[in-house]
Amino acid sequence: MKFLILTVVLGLFAATLSAQEPKTTAAVMDLQAEEGVSQSVSRILSDCLRTHLVNTQKFTLVTRENMEQILKEQNFQMSGCTSNECVVQVGQLLGVRKMLAGSIGKVGATYLITLKIIDVESGKIEKAEIEKCPGDKEDALIASIKNLTEKVQISPEIQKKIEALKDESSDVRSWAARGLGEIKDKFAIPSLIKALKNDGNSDVRCDAAWALVVIGDTTSVIPALIKALKDDESSDVRSYVAYSLNVLRAKSAAPALRKALKDESPDVRGDAASALGNIDDYLAVFALIELLKDESSDVRSRAARALGNIGDQPAVFALIELLKDEIPYVRGDAASALGKLKNKHAIPALIEALKDGNSWVRYSVVKALGNIGDKSAVPALIDVLKNKDDLVVWWSAAIALGKLGDKSGILIIIAALKDEDAAYRAEAAMVLGDSGDKSAIPALIEALKDGDVFVRCGAALSLSKFGDKSGIPLLVNALKNGNKHIRYCAASILGEIKDPATLEALIYVMENDPDEMVRAVAKETIEKIKSK
Repeated sequence: MKFLILTVVLGLFAATLSAQEPKTTAAVMDLQAEEGVSQSVSRILSDCLRTHLVNTQKFTLVTRENMEQILKEQNFQMSGCTSNECVVQVGQLLGVRKMLAGSIGKVGATYLITLKIIDVESGKIEKAEIEKCPGDKEDALIASIKNLTEKVQISPEIQKKIEALKDESSDVRSWAARGLGEIKDKFAIPSLIKALKNDGNSDVRCDAAWALVVIGDTTSVIPALIKALKDDESSDVRSYVAYSLNVLRAKSAAPALRKALKDESPDVRGDAASALGNIDDYLAVFALIELLKDESSDVRSRAARALGNIGDQPAVFALIELLKDEIPYVRGDAASALGKLKNKHAIPALIEALKDGNSWVRYSVVKALGNIGDKSAVPALIDVLKNKDDLVVWWSAAIALGKLGDKSGILIIIAALKDEDAAYRAEAAMVLGDSGDKSAIPALIEALKDGDVFVRCGAALSLSKFGDKSGIPLLVNALKNGNKHIRYCAASILGEIKDPATLEALIYVMENDPDEMVRAVAKETIEKIKSK
Protein backbone atom coordinates (compact mmCIF):
# COMPACT_ATOMS: atom_id res chain seq x y z
CA MET A 1 0.00 0.00 0.00
CA LYS A 2 2.80 2.38 0.91
CA PHE A 3 4.51 1.71 -2.44
CA LEU A 4 1.30 2.59 -4.27
CA ILE A 5 0.97 5.80 -2.29
CA LEU A 6 4.59 6.68 -3.04
CA THR A 7 3.98 6.16 -6.76
CA VAL A 8 1.03 8.55 -6.61
CA VAL A 9 3.03 11.05 -4.55
CA LEU A 10 5.93 10.96 -6.96
CA GLY A 11 3.62 11.51 -9.90
CA LEU A 12 1.84 14.40 -8.23
CA PHE A 13 5.10 15.88 -6.98
CA ALA A 14 6.62 15.79 -10.47
CA ALA A 15 3.48 17.40 -11.89
CA THR A 16 3.67 20.11 -9.24
CA LEU A 17 7.26 20.92 -10.17
CA SER A 18 6.57 21.02 -13.90
CA ALA A 19 3.20 22.80 -13.96
CA GLN A 20 3.35 26.48 -14.84
CA GLU A 21 0.12 28.25 -13.93
CA PRO A 22 -0.54 31.50 -15.78
CA LYS A 23 0.02 34.56 -13.62
CA THR A 24 -2.64 37.20 -13.05
CA THR A 25 -1.85 40.80 -13.94
CA ALA A 26 -2.38 43.11 -10.97
CA ALA A 27 -1.47 46.42 -9.40
CA VAL A 28 -1.27 47.51 -5.76
CA MET A 29 -2.51 50.81 -4.42
CA ASP A 30 -0.43 52.19 -1.57
CA LEU A 31 -2.04 51.35 1.76
CA GLN A 32 -4.09 54.32 2.93
CA ALA A 33 -2.47 55.79 6.06
CA GLU A 34 -5.07 56.12 8.81
CA GLU A 35 -4.88 57.46 12.39
CA GLY A 36 -1.45 57.07 13.99
CA VAL A 37 0.43 55.99 10.85
CA SER A 38 2.66 58.21 8.71
CA GLN A 39 2.69 58.25 4.91
CA SER A 40 6.31 57.06 4.91
CA VAL A 41 5.49 53.97 7.00
CA SER A 42 2.49 53.26 4.79
CA ARG A 43 4.66 53.54 1.68
CA ILE A 44 7.32 51.19 3.07
CA LEU A 45 4.77 48.56 4.08
CA SER A 46 3.07 48.89 0.68
CA ASP A 47 6.37 47.99 -0.96
CA CYS A 48 6.67 44.99 1.38
CA LEU A 49 3.21 43.97 0.27
CA ARG A 50 4.25 44.15 -3.39
CA THR A 51 7.35 42.05 -2.71
CA HIS A 52 5.36 39.32 -0.96
CA LEU A 53 2.82 39.26 -3.80
CA VAL A 54 5.55 38.83 -6.40
CA ASN A 55 7.08 36.01 -4.37
CA THR A 56 3.83 34.06 -4.45
CA GLN A 57 4.41 33.53 -8.20
CA LYS A 58 0.70 34.14 -8.79
CA PHE A 59 0.78 37.75 -9.96
CA THR A 60 2.52 39.84 -12.55
CA LEU A 61 2.59 43.24 -10.86
CA VAL A 62 2.78 46.68 -12.40
CA THR A 63 5.63 48.44 -10.62
CA ARG A 64 4.98 51.59 -8.62
CA GLU A 65 7.06 53.61 -11.12
CA ASN A 66 5.18 52.30 -14.17
CA MET A 67 1.87 52.76 -12.40
CA GLU A 68 2.64 56.41 -11.62
CA GLN A 69 3.91 57.04 -15.16
CA ILE A 70 0.82 55.56 -16.84
CA LEU A 71 -1.59 57.46 -14.60
CA LYS A 72 0.36 60.68 -15.13
CA GLU A 73 0.06 60.25 -18.90
CA GLN A 74 -3.70 59.82 -18.43
CA ASN A 75 -3.87 62.97 -16.25
CA PHE A 76 -5.31 60.85 -13.44
CA GLN A 77 -5.06 62.20 -9.91
CA MET A 78 -4.32 59.50 -7.33
CA SER A 79 -4.92 61.65 -4.26
CA GLY A 80 -8.22 60.83 -2.60
CA CYS A 81 -8.72 57.65 -4.67
CA THR A 82 -10.10 55.41 -1.93
CA SER A 83 -13.48 54.19 -3.21
CA ASN A 84 -13.87 50.86 -4.97
CA GLU A 85 -15.08 52.66 -8.09
CA CYS A 86 -11.93 54.77 -8.22
CA VAL A 87 -9.68 51.74 -7.66
CA VAL A 88 -11.44 49.90 -10.51
CA GLN A 89 -10.91 52.92 -12.76
CA VAL A 90 -7.18 52.80 -11.96
CA GLY A 91 -7.14 49.11 -12.87
CA GLN A 92 -8.83 49.82 -16.19
CA LEU A 93 -6.27 52.49 -17.05
CA LEU A 94 -3.43 50.12 -16.14
CA GLY A 95 -4.95 47.21 -18.10
CA VAL A 96 -4.77 44.73 -15.22
CA ARG A 97 -7.24 42.08 -14.09
CA LYS A 98 -6.98 42.60 -10.33
CA MET A 99 -6.42 45.56 -8.01
CA LEU A 100 -5.29 45.32 -4.40
CA ALA A 101 -6.08 48.13 -2.00
CA GLY A 102 -6.27 48.59 1.74
CA SER A 103 -5.36 50.67 4.73
CA ILE A 104 -3.22 50.74 7.85
CA GLY A 105 -4.17 52.46 11.07
CA LYS A 106 -3.49 52.28 14.78
CA VAL A 107 -5.89 51.76 17.67
CA GLY A 108 -4.08 52.13 20.97
CA ALA A 109 -0.95 50.02 20.66
CA THR A 110 -2.36 47.74 17.96
CA TYR A 111 -2.00 48.19 14.21
CA LEU A 112 -4.95 47.22 12.03
CA ILE A 113 -4.10 46.40 8.41
CA THR A 114 -6.80 45.72 5.83
CA LEU A 115 -6.47 44.41 2.30
CA LYS A 116 -8.94 43.54 -0.43
CA ILE A 117 -8.74 42.12 -3.95
CA ILE A 118 -11.03 43.76 -6.49
CA ASP A 119 -11.83 42.23 -9.88
CA VAL A 120 -11.43 45.03 -12.42
CA GLU A 121 -13.88 43.63 -14.96
CA SER A 122 -16.78 43.05 -12.55
CA GLY A 123 -15.90 45.67 -9.94
CA LYS A 124 -16.61 43.13 -7.20
CA ILE A 125 -14.53 42.62 -4.07
CA GLU A 126 -13.33 39.03 -4.34
CA LYS A 127 -11.68 38.79 -0.93
CA ALA A 128 -11.14 41.07 2.06
CA GLU A 129 -9.03 40.36 5.11
CA ILE A 130 -7.82 42.14 8.24
CA GLU A 131 -4.65 41.56 10.24
CA LYS A 132 -3.93 42.79 13.77
CA CYS A 133 -0.38 43.55 14.86
CA PRO A 134 0.27 44.50 18.51
CA GLY A 135 3.24 46.76 19.20
CA ASP A 136 5.66 48.77 17.09
CA LYS A 137 8.27 46.15 16.24
CA GLU A 138 9.27 46.30 12.57
CA ASP A 139 9.59 42.51 12.21
CA ALA A 140 6.09 42.01 13.54
CA LEU A 141 4.66 44.55 11.10
CA ILE A 142 6.42 42.95 8.14
CA ALA A 143 5.25 39.49 9.25
CA SER A 144 1.69 40.81 9.50
CA ILE A 145 1.91 42.13 5.95
CA LYS A 146 3.08 38.70 4.77
CA ASN A 147 0.27 36.92 6.64
CA LEU A 148 -2.28 39.30 5.18
CA THR A 149 -0.91 38.75 1.68
CA GLU A 150 -1.38 35.01 2.07
CA LYS A 151 -4.82 35.21 3.68
CA VAL A 152 -6.27 37.43 1.00
CA GLN A 153 -5.21 35.04 -1.77
CA ILE A 154 -6.73 31.89 -0.30
CA SER A 155 -9.60 30.79 -2.53
CA PRO A 156 -13.00 29.87 -1.07
CA GLU A 157 -12.34 26.21 -1.92
CA ILE A 158 -9.05 26.19 -0.03
CA GLN A 159 -10.55 28.16 2.85
CA LYS A 160 -13.33 25.59 3.15
CA LYS A 161 -10.85 22.74 3.39
CA ILE A 162 -8.64 24.63 5.83
CA GLU A 163 -11.67 25.13 8.07
CA ALA A 164 -12.48 21.42 7.67
CA LEU A 165 -9.09 20.59 9.21
CA LYS A 166 -10.69 21.69 12.49
CA ASP A 167 -13.75 19.43 12.12
CA GLU A 168 -14.54 17.09 15.02
CA SER A 169 -14.59 14.12 12.62
CA SER A 170 -11.16 12.66 11.84
CA ASP A 171 -12.52 11.37 8.52
CA VAL A 172 -13.46 14.90 7.51
CA ARG A 173 -10.07 16.22 8.59
CA SER A 174 -8.33 13.51 6.55
CA TRP A 175 -10.51 14.39 3.56
CA ALA A 176 -9.57 18.04 3.97
CA ALA A 177 -5.83 17.31 4.17
CA ARG A 178 -5.92 15.12 1.07
CA GLY A 179 -7.98 17.70 -0.76
CA LEU A 180 -5.48 20.44 0.01
CA GLY A 181 -2.74 18.20 -1.35
CA GLU A 182 -4.67 17.70 -4.58
CA ILE A 183 -5.14 21.45 -4.99
CA LYS A 184 -1.38 21.94 -4.45
CA ASP A 185 -1.64 25.53 -3.23
CA LYS A 186 1.19 26.57 -0.94
CA PHE A 187 -1.10 28.90 1.03
CA ALA A 188 -2.43 25.73 2.66
CA ILE A 189 1.01 24.85 4.04
CA PRO A 190 0.73 26.61 7.44
CA SER A 191 -2.58 24.89 8.19
CA LEU A 192 -1.25 21.50 7.07
CA ILE A 193 1.89 21.91 9.18
CA LYS A 194 -0.34 22.71 12.15
CA ALA A 195 -2.37 19.54 11.46
CA LEU A 196 0.81 17.48 11.18
CA LYS A 197 1.99 18.81 14.51
CA ASN A 198 -1.20 18.93 16.57
CA ASP A 199 -3.96 16.70 15.18
CA GLY A 200 -4.90 13.96 17.61
CA ASN A 201 -5.45 11.34 14.90
CA SER A 202 -2.41 9.64 13.34
CA ASP A 203 -4.18 9.06 10.00
CA VAL A 204 -4.87 12.78 9.69
CA ARG A 205 -1.24 13.55 10.45
CA CYS A 206 -0.16 11.09 7.74
CA ASP A 207 -2.53 12.72 5.26
CA ALA A 208 -1.19 16.14 6.20
CA ALA A 209 2.36 14.90 5.55
CA TRP A 210 1.25 13.53 2.16
CA ALA A 211 -0.31 16.87 1.23
CA LEU A 212 2.83 18.77 2.23
CA VAL A 213 4.98 16.54 0.03
CA VAL A 214 2.67 16.98 -2.94
CA ILE A 215 2.63 20.76 -2.59
CA GLY A 216 6.41 20.56 -2.67
CA ASP A 217 7.49 23.86 -1.13
CA THR A 218 10.50 22.21 0.47
CA THR A 219 11.75 25.34 2.25
CA SER A 220 8.92 25.29 4.76
CA VAL A 221 7.82 21.66 4.49
CA ILE A 222 11.07 19.84 5.28
CA PRO A 223 11.62 21.42 8.73
CA ALA A 224 8.07 20.45 9.71
CA LEU A 225 8.61 16.87 8.52
CA ILE A 226 11.92 16.63 10.38
CA LYS A 227 10.22 17.76 13.59
CA ALA A 228 7.49 15.15 13.13
CA LEU A 229 10.10 12.46 12.54
CA LYS A 230 11.71 13.35 15.86
CA ASP A 231 8.65 14.03 17.99
CA ASP A 232 5.55 12.20 16.74
CA GLU A 233 4.38 9.49 19.13
CA SER A 234 2.97 7.33 16.33
CA SER A 235 5.37 4.98 14.56
CA ASP A 236 3.04 5.05 11.55
CA VAL A 237 3.46 8.80 11.26
CA ARG A 238 7.22 8.66 11.81
CA SER A 239 7.50 5.98 9.15
CA TYR A 240 5.38 7.97 6.73
CA VAL A 241 7.39 11.12 7.39
CA ALA A 242 10.68 9.30 6.77
CA TYR A 243 9.11 7.99 3.57
CA SER A 244 8.13 11.55 2.63
CA LEU A 245 11.64 12.85 3.24
CA ASN A 246 12.84 10.09 0.93
CA VAL A 247 10.47 11.33 -1.79
CA LEU A 248 11.76 14.88 -1.35
CA ARG A 249 15.43 13.74 -1.34
CA ALA A 250 15.87 16.04 1.68
CA LYS A 251 19.60 16.21 2.43
CA SER A 252 18.97 18.61 5.30
CA ALA A 253 17.06 15.81 7.03
CA ALA A 254 20.10 13.51 7.14
CA PRO A 255 20.90 14.01 10.86
CA ALA A 256 17.32 13.26 11.89
CA LEU A 257 17.17 10.26 9.53
CA ARG A 258 20.41 8.88 10.96
CA LYS A 259 18.90 9.12 14.43
CA ALA A 260 15.77 7.36 13.15
CA LEU A 261 17.89 4.32 12.25
CA LYS A 262 17.62 3.46 15.97
CA ASP A 263 13.84 3.94 16.13
CA GLU A 264 11.92 1.21 17.96
CA SER A 265 9.78 0.64 14.85
CA PRO A 266 11.25 -1.47 12.01
CA ASP A 267 9.14 0.47 9.51
CA VAL A 268 10.75 3.74 10.62
CA ARG A 269 14.24 2.22 10.55
CA GLY A 270 13.64 0.84 7.07
CA ASP A 271 12.22 4.06 5.65
CA ALA A 272 15.05 6.07 7.20
CA ALA A 273 17.61 3.71 5.67
CA SER A 274 16.05 4.06 2.23
CA ALA A 275 16.00 7.84 2.51
CA LEU A 276 19.66 8.00 3.56
CA GLY A 277 20.63 5.76 0.65
CA ASN A 278 18.84 7.96 -1.83
CA ILE A 279 20.48 11.16 -0.59
CA ASP A 280 23.96 9.52 -0.60
CA ASP A 281 24.65 10.26 3.05
CA TYR A 282 28.19 8.97 3.64
CA LEU A 283 27.96 9.76 7.34
CA ALA A 284 25.31 7.06 7.67
CA VAL A 285 27.47 4.23 6.29
CA PHE A 286 28.60 2.71 9.59
CA ALA A 287 25.13 2.97 11.12
CA LEU A 288 23.71 1.26 8.02
CA ILE A 289 26.34 -1.49 8.27
CA GLU A 290 25.18 -2.08 11.83
CA LEU A 291 21.62 -2.25 10.53
CA LEU A 292 22.56 -5.25 8.35
CA LYS A 293 22.23 -7.25 11.60
CA ASP A 294 18.73 -5.92 12.34
CA GLU A 295 16.11 -8.43 13.50
CA SER A 296 13.81 -7.28 10.67
CA SER A 297 14.56 -8.78 7.26
CA ASP A 298 12.98 -5.75 5.58
CA VAL A 299 15.34 -3.43 7.46
CA ARG A 300 18.37 -5.58 6.54
CA SER A 301 17.29 -5.53 2.91
CA ARG A 302 16.77 -1.78 2.79
CA ALA A 303 20.05 -1.12 4.58
CA ALA A 304 21.84 -3.23 1.96
CA ARG A 305 20.22 -1.31 -0.87
CA ALA A 306 21.09 1.99 0.80
CA LEU A 307 24.74 0.97 1.12
CA GLY A 308 24.77 0.01 -2.54
CA ASN A 309 23.41 3.43 -3.49
CA ILE A 310 25.91 5.30 -1.31
CA GLY A 311 28.75 3.21 -2.71
CA ASP A 312 31.18 3.36 0.20
CA GLN A 313 33.73 0.52 0.30
CA PRO A 314 33.72 -0.15 4.09
CA ALA A 315 30.38 -1.91 3.54
CA VAL A 316 31.85 -4.64 1.30
CA PHE A 317 32.69 -7.27 3.91
CA ALA A 318 29.45 -6.80 5.84
CA LEU A 319 27.50 -7.22 2.59
CA ILE A 320 29.50 -10.36 1.75
CA GLU A 321 28.41 -11.78 5.10
CA LEU A 322 24.80 -10.86 4.27
CA LEU A 323 24.95 -13.21 1.24
CA LYS A 324 24.38 -15.95 3.85
CA ASP A 325 21.18 -14.38 5.24
CA GLU A 326 18.28 -16.78 5.81
CA ILE A 327 15.89 -14.66 3.72
CA PRO A 328 16.31 -14.93 -0.10
CA TYR A 329 15.40 -11.34 -0.98
CA VAL A 330 17.92 -10.06 1.57
CA ARG A 331 20.63 -12.20 -0.06
CA GLY A 332 19.60 -10.85 -3.45
CA ASP A 333 19.76 -7.25 -2.28
CA ALA A 334 23.19 -7.89 -0.75
CA ALA A 335 24.42 -9.21 -4.10
CA SER A 336 22.98 -6.23 -5.97
CA ALA A 337 24.67 -3.83 -3.55
CA LEU A 338 28.02 -5.59 -4.04
CA GLY A 339 27.57 -5.21 -7.78
CA LYS A 340 27.15 -1.46 -7.35
CA LEU A 341 30.25 -1.23 -5.14
CA LYS A 342 32.31 -3.04 -7.84
CA ASN A 343 34.84 -4.31 -5.33
CA LYS A 344 36.82 -7.32 -6.62
CA HIS A 345 37.14 -8.74 -3.10
CA ALA A 346 33.47 -9.72 -3.38
CA ILE A 347 33.96 -11.96 -6.44
CA PRO A 348 34.78 -15.26 -4.64
CA ALA A 349 31.77 -14.90 -2.33
CA LEU A 350 29.52 -14.01 -5.26
CA ILE A 351 30.74 -17.02 -7.25
CA GLU A 352 29.96 -19.22 -4.26
CA ALA A 353 26.49 -17.62 -4.12
CA LEU A 354 25.82 -18.89 -7.67
CA LYS A 355 24.97 -22.18 -5.91
CA ASP A 356 22.08 -20.49 -4.08
CA GLY A 357 18.83 -22.41 -4.36
CA ASN A 358 16.82 -19.27 -5.11
CA SER A 359 16.73 -18.15 -8.76
CA TRP A 360 16.24 -14.48 -7.83
CA VAL A 361 19.41 -14.58 -5.73
CA ARG A 362 21.35 -16.26 -8.56
CA TYR A 363 20.07 -13.65 -11.02
CA SER A 364 21.22 -10.84 -8.69
CA VAL A 365 24.61 -12.50 -8.22
CA VAL A 366 25.19 -12.93 -11.95
CA LYS A 367 24.20 -9.33 -12.59
CA ALA A 368 26.57 -8.18 -9.83
CA LEU A 369 29.47 -10.12 -11.37
CA GLY A 370 28.76 -8.44 -14.69
CA ASN A 371 28.72 -5.01 -13.05
CA ILE A 372 32.04 -5.63 -11.28
CA GLY A 373 33.49 -6.45 -14.69
CA ASP A 374 36.40 -8.67 -13.67
CA LYS A 375 37.30 -11.56 -15.99
CA SER A 376 38.04 -13.87 -13.07
CA ALA A 377 34.27 -14.44 -12.99
CA VAL A 378 34.14 -15.70 -16.60
CA PRO A 379 34.45 -19.48 -15.89
CA ALA A 380 31.63 -19.35 -13.35
CA LEU A 381 29.42 -17.37 -15.74
CA ILE A 382 30.12 -19.84 -18.55
CA ASP A 383 28.99 -22.65 -16.25
CA VAL A 384 25.71 -20.78 -15.80
CA LEU A 385 25.26 -20.63 -19.59
CA LYS A 386 25.94 -24.36 -19.88
CA ASN A 387 23.44 -25.35 -17.22
CA LYS A 388 20.39 -23.55 -18.64
CA ASP A 389 18.29 -24.30 -15.58
CA ASP A 390 16.68 -20.85 -15.43
CA LEU A 391 16.04 -18.55 -18.39
CA VAL A 392 16.29 -15.29 -16.44
CA VAL A 393 19.57 -16.32 -14.80
CA TRP A 394 20.89 -17.54 -18.17
CA TRP A 395 19.96 -14.22 -19.79
CA SER A 396 21.68 -12.29 -17.00
CA ALA A 397 24.84 -14.41 -17.43
CA ALA A 398 24.79 -13.86 -21.19
CA ILE A 399 24.60 -10.09 -20.67
CA ALA A 400 27.44 -10.23 -18.14
CA LEU A 401 29.67 -12.19 -20.51
CA GLY A 402 28.76 -9.82 -23.32
CA LYS A 403 29.97 -6.91 -21.19
CA LEU A 404 33.17 -8.77 -20.36
CA GLY A 405 33.78 -9.52 -24.03
CA ASP A 406 34.94 -13.07 -23.38
CA LYS A 407 35.25 -15.04 -26.61
CA SER A 408 34.38 -18.44 -25.19
CA GLY A 409 31.25 -17.00 -23.63
CA ILE A 410 30.26 -15.35 -26.92
CA LEU A 411 30.59 -18.71 -28.72
CA ILE A 412 28.19 -20.32 -26.25
CA ILE A 413 25.67 -17.52 -26.80
CA ILE A 414 26.01 -17.86 -30.59
CA ALA A 415 25.42 -21.60 -30.25
CA ALA A 416 22.25 -20.82 -28.27
CA LEU A 417 20.79 -19.29 -31.44
CA LYS A 418 20.10 -22.89 -32.47
CA ASP A 419 18.70 -24.02 -29.12
CA GLU A 420 15.49 -26.02 -29.31
CA ASP A 421 13.86 -23.56 -26.89
CA ALA A 422 12.78 -20.38 -28.71
CA ALA A 423 13.02 -18.36 -25.50
CA TYR A 424 16.75 -19.05 -25.24
CA ARG A 425 17.22 -18.33 -28.95
CA ALA A 426 15.46 -14.97 -28.56
CA GLU A 427 17.53 -13.99 -25.52
CA ALA A 428 20.75 -14.96 -27.31
CA ALA A 429 19.76 -12.89 -30.32
CA MET A 430 19.09 -9.84 -28.15
CA VAL A 431 22.30 -10.14 -26.12
CA LEU A 432 24.78 -10.55 -28.98
CA GLY A 433 24.26 -6.99 -30.18
CA ASP A 434 25.73 -5.67 -26.94
CA SER A 435 28.80 -7.92 -27.06
CA GLY A 436 30.58 -5.85 -29.71
CA ASP A 437 31.90 -9.09 -31.23
CA LYS A 438 31.37 -8.97 -35.00
CA SER A 439 31.94 -12.69 -35.30
CA ALA A 440 28.29 -12.99 -34.26
CA ILE A 441 27.02 -11.22 -37.40
CA PRO A 442 26.75 -14.28 -39.71
CA ALA A 443 24.83 -16.23 -37.07
CA LEU A 444 22.51 -13.27 -36.48
CA ILE A 445 21.84 -12.94 -40.22
CA GLU A 446 20.94 -16.61 -40.24
CA ALA A 447 18.66 -16.04 -37.23
CA LEU A 448 16.60 -13.63 -39.34
CA LYS A 449 15.15 -16.79 -40.90
CA ASP A 450 14.17 -18.32 -37.53
CA GLY A 451 10.67 -19.69 -37.26
CA ASP A 452 10.00 -17.60 -34.14
CA VAL A 453 9.22 -13.93 -34.74
CA PHE A 454 10.73 -12.79 -31.43
CA VAL A 455 14.03 -14.43 -32.38
CA ARG A 456 13.94 -12.64 -35.72
CA CYS A 457 13.19 -9.30 -34.06
CA GLY A 458 16.02 -9.77 -31.56
CA ALA A 459 18.45 -10.62 -34.34
CA ALA A 460 17.37 -7.54 -36.29
CA LEU A 461 18.01 -5.29 -33.29
CA SER A 462 21.44 -6.80 -32.65
CA LEU A 463 22.43 -6.49 -36.30
CA SER A 464 21.48 -2.81 -36.26
CA LYS A 465 23.92 -2.30 -33.38
CA PHE A 466 26.66 -3.62 -35.67
CA GLY A 467 25.53 -1.18 -38.38
CA ASP A 468 23.79 -3.91 -40.39
CA LYS A 469 20.31 -2.83 -41.47
CA SER A 470 19.34 -6.07 -43.17
CA GLY A 471 16.88 -6.91 -40.41
CA ILE A 472 14.93 -3.65 -40.54
CA PRO A 473 12.52 -4.74 -43.34
CA LEU A 474 11.65 -7.75 -41.18
CA LEU A 475 10.74 -5.45 -38.29
CA VAL A 476 8.66 -3.20 -40.54
CA ASN A 477 6.83 -6.26 -41.80
CA ALA A 478 6.24 -7.39 -38.19
CA LEU A 479 4.27 -4.17 -37.65
CA LYS A 480 1.50 -5.86 -39.68
CA ASN A 481 1.50 -9.09 -37.67
CA GLY A 482 -1.84 -10.27 -36.33
CA ASN A 483 -0.41 -10.60 -32.82
CA LYS A 484 -0.47 -7.26 -30.98
CA HIS A 485 2.45 -8.29 -28.78
CA ILE A 486 4.63 -8.84 -31.84
CA ARG A 487 3.58 -5.49 -33.30
CA TYR A 488 4.39 -3.81 -29.98
CA CYS A 489 7.78 -5.53 -29.82
CA ALA A 490 8.65 -4.55 -33.41
CA ALA A 491 7.69 -0.90 -32.88
CA SER A 492 9.68 -0.79 -29.64
CA ILE A 493 12.80 -2.27 -31.27
CA LEU A 494 12.55 0.22 -34.14
CA GLY A 495 12.70 2.88 -31.46
CA GLU A 496 16.12 1.53 -30.48
CA ILE A 497 17.32 1.46 -34.08
CA LYS A 498 16.00 4.96 -34.95
CA ASP A 499 16.08 4.60 -38.72
CA PRO A 500 14.24 7.50 -40.46
CA ALA A 501 13.33 5.14 -43.30
CA THR A 502 10.82 3.44 -40.98
CA LEU A 503 8.86 6.61 -40.21
CA GLU A 504 6.16 6.10 -42.84
CA ALA A 505 5.30 2.62 -41.56
CA LEU A 506 5.35 3.78 -37.95
CA ILE A 507 3.09 6.76 -38.66
CA TYR A 508 0.59 4.38 -40.25
CA VAL A 509 0.68 2.19 -37.12
CA MET A 510 0.31 5.21 -34.84
CA GLU A 511 -2.80 6.33 -36.72
CA ASN A 512 -4.43 3.01 -37.56
CA ASP A 513 -3.38 0.14 -35.28
CA PRO A 514 -6.40 -1.23 -33.36
CA ASP A 515 -4.43 -1.59 -30.12
CA GLU A 516 -3.90 1.48 -27.93
CA MET A 517 -0.57 0.27 -26.51
CA VAL A 518 0.83 -0.40 -29.98
CA ARG A 519 -0.24 3.06 -31.15
CA ALA A 520 1.41 4.59 -28.09
CA VAL A 521 4.76 2.83 -28.56
CA ALA A 522 4.71 3.73 -32.26
CA LYS A 523 4.25 7.38 -31.29
CA GLU A 524 7.16 7.17 -28.82
CA THR A 525 9.36 5.59 -31.49
CA ILE A 526 8.49 8.32 -33.98
CA GLU A 527 9.45 10.96 -31.42
CA LYS A 528 12.77 9.18 -30.77
CA ILE A 529 13.58 9.07 -34.47
CA LYS A 530 12.68 12.72 -35.03
CA SER A 531 14.77 13.84 -32.07
CA LYS A 532 17.78 11.81 -33.21
